[in-house]
Amino acid sequence: MQENIPASRAVAAERFYRPELDLLRFVAFVLVFCHHLLPGVPPAGAPWLENIYLTFKYASGNGLCLFFLLSSYLITELLLREREATGSIHMKAFYVRRMLRIWPLYFAFLAFGYLLGRVVPVLHITVPFVAQYLFLVGNVAFYHHYTTLSPIGPLWSISVEEQFYLCWPFLARSAGKRGLLIFSLLLIPVSMLSSAWLAFHAAKPGIAIWTNTFTEFECFGLGALLALALHKKAWKVGMIARAGFVAACAAAWFISDGVLHYKRDQLNPNSSLLVQVGGFQLVVLGCGLIFLAILSLPLGRWSKPLIYLGRISYGLYVFHILCRYIAMRVFSLAHVRNTTVVGLPNIAMLTLAFGLTAAMAILSYNYFEKPFLRMKSRFTFVKSRVD
Repeated sequence: MQENIPASRAVAAERFYRPELDLLRFVAFVLVFCHHLLPGVPPAGAPWLENIYLTFKYASGNGLCLFFLLSSYLITELLLREREATGSIHMKAFYVRRMLRIWPLYFAFLAFGYLLGRVVPVLHITVPFVAQYLFLVGNVAFYHHYTTLSPIGPLWSISVEEQFYLCWPFLARSAGKRGLLIFSLLLIPVSMLSSAWLAFHAAKPGIAIWTNTFTEFECFGLGALLALALHKKAWKVGMIARAGFVAACAAAWFISDGVLHYKRDQLNPNSSLLVQVGGFQLVVLGCGLIFLAILSLPLGRWSKPLIYLGRISYGLYVFHILCRYIAMRVFSLAHVRNTTVVGLPNIAMLTLAFGLTAAMAILSYNYFEKPFLRMKSRFTFVKSRVD
């Protein structure tokens, strides 16, 4: 059976690697970093300046949806190429690759986060909370405990990704390109209906929509649609068009949060249906636009450090909340005040947090993740970037 063919014996497939998407991964991380670490109180000034600041802070959270879109685009494209090269999609190999990439750092950090909470009371998490993350339903746990300060909190998004990939390879193998197209298109109304239902029935509708599997699946659906539409096709657009895509993304996200206050009102139980459903659709639209702006972007030497940081963006994402806590403790012990308001102390604290995050991610990637990544080659049919 083809399922048992070793990857090393598979038909040779053309390598697929787009370094500009690693650059976009880094952009997505920086957005998430800003969302989580920028102060919630804007600097004093004109009301329109305050609104721009708050819009940027809250809309930066959309970087998470950008991560989802990128993941779906890349995995859908790789599955399509694997099927063309080998005549099938090898389920066991897919899940082994997935586990080797995600699980070692994920489960190790869950254990670390739990033990850290036993030592640092403010970071305490319960066994049931951790158990839901262990069984990859961390988005459910986070919905009920979204105020947690634990560094494992943001890893609820890993659960959403793993839930999606439980079914996507099966669809790719059994339904083919046409089936993937139909399912990807169906995820749009499913997401909208889920958002509408949660807006009326959830106790915390904004957080419920943001952490819900079916609403976030729309980001994956759009990523898959882009992979299907652009499969083995050249994406050639000029810099003016790319600038237009970026401007359109900024406009969509500004309307989503600067006008509708989608992210800002996530804790408001009385937020309107227009805000909850329309705001999220604009988030997804913006992700697609910025993806098109970056895809096939010519890159120079200036981009190499950013591409590398994008390559280790998984570690950056895993460690950034822990490093925020460490940086805040350092400044607190040094009796530096005003780190929670916009100003030089806050900028210094954010700089330290980013530096610590990058250092931890680099160490993790080179000395913990790489041995597992090397094992992936035995189960890889379409070579991607060199890990």
